[in-house]
Amino acid sequence: WVIKESNPESPAITLSESLRGQPVVLLHGLTELLPGPSFCLCHCPGRGTLGLTVPVSRLRSPTSQPQPIGLLLQLDSVPYCRCPPPGLGIAAATGTADLTAAATGSSIDNRCGEHGPPGLYVSNIPQNLVKALPEEILSSDENSYVLENLDPDTDYFVTVTAIYPDESESEDLMGTQRTLLKAPDVRPEPPRNLRVFNATISTLTVKWDAAPGPVKNYKITYKPIAGGEPLSLQVGGKKTNIILQQLQPDTPYSVTVAAVYPSGVSRDISGEGKTKPLGGVRNLQVLNPTMTTLNVRWEPAEGRITEYKVIYAPAAGGAESMETVSAGTTTTILRGLQPDTLYTVSLVPVYAEGDGKKLSENGKTRPLGGVKNLKVTDPTMTSLNVNWDPADGAVRLYKVFYVPSSGGREEMEQVPAGTTSIVLRNLLPDTQYTVSVVPVYPAREGRRQSEDGKTLPLSGVSGMRVTNPTITTLTVNWDAADGNVQGYRVIYVPVDGGLEIVEQLSESTTSTVLQKLLPDTRYTITVVPMYAEGDGPSLTDTGKTSEYPGPVGQEPPMRPPGIAGQRRSSQSEKTEELL
Repeated sequence: WVIKESNPESPAITLSESLRGQPVVLLHGLTELLPGPSFCLCHCPGRGTLGLTVPVSRLRSPTSQPQPIGLLLQLDSVPYCRCPPPGLGIAAATGTADLTAAATGSSIDNRCGEHGPPGLYVSNIPQNLVKALPEEILSSDENSYVLENLDPDTDYFVTVTAIYPDESESEDLMGTQRTLLKAPDVRPEPPRNLRVFNATISTLTVKWDAAPGPVKNYKITYKPIAGGEPLSLQVGGKKTNIILQQLQPDTPYSVTVAAVYPSGVSRDISGEGKTKPLGGVRNLQVLNPTMTTLNVRWEPAEGRITEYKVIYAPAAGGAESMETVSAGTTTTILRGLQPDTLYTVSLVPVYAEGDGKKLSENGKTRPLGGVKNLKVTDPTMTSLNVNWDPADGAVRLYKVFYVPSSGGREEMEQVPAGTTSIVLRNLLPDTQYTVSVVPVYPAREGRRQSEDGKTLPLSGVSGMRVTNPTITTLTVNWDAADGNVQGYRVIYVPVDGGLEIVEQLSESTTSTVLQKLLPDTRYTITVVPMYAEGDGPSLTDTGKTSEYPGPVGQEPPMRPPGIAGQRRSSQSEKTEELL
């Protein structure tokens, strides 16, 4: 810094080296304090004075000026309004007389010899001497800054200081400049290169290249092309983009942008953009059918969804049903549907602005189930065993129908839903039956599944033996017949003809002794099992009584008279007469 007399002919005097690097006080606006020739300080020769810097330890106040003034004193970059704190050796006083600041205990070489500390005399000090300016902290990659909202025709003193990561600071880089008395007239120019892009269902992004000069604001106006009230908004002069919000879906808009200068508004530039229509879901699928349900799945629609409508109805016609699910849901199960029915399922996203696009897909429910793996097994003469695997779905019970395949009356049995077998009884022997099983659902009956089975014929005895003959008896043995035998009928008659005799025995009997037979006579013997359904197959064998061993000429015993149930032949009657 250089001390310079107002008279340009005076030589410049520089501060001594010992005064540099010390805490300083900046007094702004000194040019207003110096109406006439006197000593002052400036930062380079030949320039107007804007401030002075002298060491704090060198400042003192004249004792004749006790009242404080409204000066701004900046100590170590910390601003102090009015008077500085006591104890720093700094004071300033004002009145109608003068302001004095002097550097004590030093001398200044003005190239004209040594002399005492320079004094500064100012008369008529203005009350609003200094205007404080704020500090601005910029990022490390910035190397320019625009000071705004300054007073016209005013000198400003600016310092730039580098701040390091350890919070240390560099030496100040200082400069001065004076604002203009009046801003130059700038012809308002419009912005350039307007773009409208990034459309959504309710927004459009607008961007432009900045207009030249001191633009205060940009005015953006937009309205539907089809008609409507225009809407306007403004952004700061440094902004070159904006997102228009709350627009109508699927609507073309005209957009204009104009630059607002201090001197007026430029002509506008215009563009157009169209919002997207309200969206629809994607990849709609109807899958996993059952007899009464369909699973519906989709990918979400774009935008802010409030909920989804799921609409479904039989494709062939019928009542339409609707369910709603939350916006975060992408799957649902439709229940209570008709079996074996094709349905049209539609998904509609719901927005705050209205319903979105409908997307539809078909799906068919499965027919009502039937039992699986039906079998008719383990036949007897009067029964059949029926087994099956359960039908799908909510089966209430099973109906089991059976009827002779050749025709006849159909019978029906019912079993609970948890049962998968039944024994059909009291059937006709040796008869083929058609057996059907039908699952019964809450709404109606399911599919009938049928299978044939045949009962066994009525059983006969086996292992028949005729033993132990005497002159009047034969012993008959046999193995019992199968099934529910009611009894046995034993029929015996001489092979050569004669009286046929029938005996009926209980069901537990498997042997008998035929008595009062003719000696030395061969008999045909037949055993017939008796069932409730009829006689079983007969089994026949023969046996011969022994010869009569009495004296020659003695007659054998007479045959007893016939008994009830006996069947007689003509030859038998002749034999009886001879006897």
